[in-house]
Amino acid sequence: DSVETRNSEQGIFMRQIVPEEGEDHTRWLAGMLKLWLDDEWSLQKPHAELGRQAAVKCTAMRLEGCEEMGSLVMGVASELLTFDFSDTFVNSFEVANKCSEILMMREGYEVCCINKDDLSRQARYDELVASGGE
Repeated sequence: DSVETRNSEQGIFMRQIVPEEGEDHTRWLAGMLKLWLDDEWSLQKPHAELGRQAAVKCTAMRLEGCEEMGSLVMGVASELLTFDFSDTFVNSFEVANKCSEILMMREGYEVCCINKDDLSRQARYDELVASGGE
């Protein structure tokens, strides 16, 4: 079995994660999304919950075998439609799209439309975790 990511004319595919990765994947993705939201706007209380909800849905979909990025984006965006975005500066599709960008960067895909903060976010998140900040 290959664990490599792959893409084709039918879409971009991520490797399938296994149940043992689920909790760590959720924690990591939620933290990365919160850091992105805090970086792009300002510290807002809903950022942690928004990141958590998106990460829980994305992880559940990946554990169920969903590997195609377009499907993951649509599933996460749909899940977030009921989230109260009134204290944020984003919407469900922006969060779902950033979720896919973060995952693609982690898997080694070249991602368009990213900035220097996107490129350094993983290292900054790792530093936060190591210092007990997240």
